[in-house]
Amino acid sequence: MKTGDSAMVERIRSLLAQFPEDEAAIRKLVARDARFSALCDEYRKVVDLISDFEAQVKLLKEVGPGSKNSC
Repeated sequence: MKTGDSAMVERIRSLLAQFPEDEAAIRKLVARDARFSALCDEYRKVVDLISDFEAQVKLLKEVGPGSKNSC
């Protein structure tokens, strides 16, 4: 795998997880359309943020209300 390919895969990782049957089409769009590529990057960032928020919610639920460590 080329360096550019690994960067592309990182950008579209979340999208491919959601739509694995469309991998070839997604790869073509990313390679050909800078706007689509940028949207994929934003999508990945949002998915990562949601995952981080879910982890924080889980942590806060474990800590429980009234704890000095909760926000």
